[in-house]
Amino acid sequence: MIVVPLDGLLSNVHPRLLNVHFNSITRIEDNTFLNQNKVEILRLTGNSVTAITSNTFAGLKQIKSLHSSNIGYIKKLVAYSFRDLPEISLIDLELCGIVTIETHAFYNLTGTLTLNLRSNSIVEIQSKAFSGLTGVEKIDLEYNKLKTIRADTFIDMPNLGLVILKENDILEIEENAFGDLPELLFLSLVSNNLICSCKIRPFYLWLKRSATVVDGAICADKNGQRIKTLSNVEECTETTTVFDTTAATTNEVSTMIETTVLQVSSITTANAGLQDQQDVNTKLSSQMNETTNQNERTVTLTSTKSDKSTLQTTYSTSEETSEDKPDTNTPFLQVTLLGIIACILAAIALIIIVIYISYRERCKDHKPIYESTTIENAGEVMHYDVLELPDVSTIE
Repeated sequence: MIVVPLDGLLSNVHPRLLNVHFNSITRIEDNTFLNQNKVEILRLTGNSVTAITSNTFAGLKQIKSLHSSNIGYIKKLVAYSFRDLPEISLIDLELCGIVTIETHAFYNLTGTLTLNLRSNSIVEIQSKAFSGLTGVEKIDLEYNKLKTIRADTFIDMPNLGLVILKENDILEIEENAFGDLPELLFLSLVSNNLICSCKIRPFYLWLKRSATVVDGAICADKNGQRIKTLSNVEECTETTTVFDTTAATTNEVSTMIETTVLQVSSITTANAGLQDQQDVNTKLSSQMNETTNQNERTVTLTSTKSDKSTLQTTYSTSEETSEDKPDTNTPFLQVTLLGIIACILAAIALIIIVIYISYRERCKDHKPIYESTTIENAGEVMHYDVLELPDVSTIE
């Protein structure tokens, strides 16, 4: 490993220019430049540095130009990588293998600045990564791999006049990605893939009110139509797939179903004389043991204009019989659909019981007599002995 030697820096012929490019440097120790307050130009191009920390460039109070293109494979610019450099006017980080720029990676850089981040592999720029660039005039992010421009990415930069985002893979621009930028003259979005769904609405509104010239702001999903010329962009309806706090949990629902099924079993035992009901329950129990059910529950909570929530629940069930798939001993609590069927059958059973008892009481009290053919048919359906009644034909 080669480390930048402090003695070598101090012995440089020109104290305002430090030229250590193409020296195979792999690491720069923290505070290496702590006392180099006269250095104005630092050239680190063509080395193999793998990390920049918050103290790598500490002490360079007079630096104006930092030439660090192809410095190595840095991968990540951590918070405060470039901080407290009041005179800096150029930071060149082209071809450095950067993938992520963290929040506050650039902090308290108040001078007139050009930031070159071309030709890296940047996938993510976290919110407020550039918030400390109060004096920046140009940011070049061409030829990277950005997919989303996060909220609060380009904010608090009153002197920013040029942003280049061409040749990325941008699909979405979040709300407030571009804040109040009074000096922004030109924004390039050429060769991206913006999707003009409802999520593009904030950027669409920004384009409408901004005087910035925007090149390449077109819809990839609408045959290249310019975003600014869209007739209308609908506002997104907020939807989530979380359970309402008042809704029953899955365990509670399963417990209710179990209780209901046990009640059905008790009713069946108390009315053992109803052979048809016993057969139904027997078949139901057999089906519950042989069938595997997969239940999906989707709860959609939709906000309305009156701030009321409508809870919609949809059950979808796919079944496989034991002939197609061997018994997997599915837990009883998961047989939700069969529990619902059991509840319906229980209700039908109770209705039959009530009819049965009512009819017997009426027969005992010698209420109006029905025709024998009707009574016989009822007996066949409900499986109880038909009371002996006098022949209707003998009654005058």
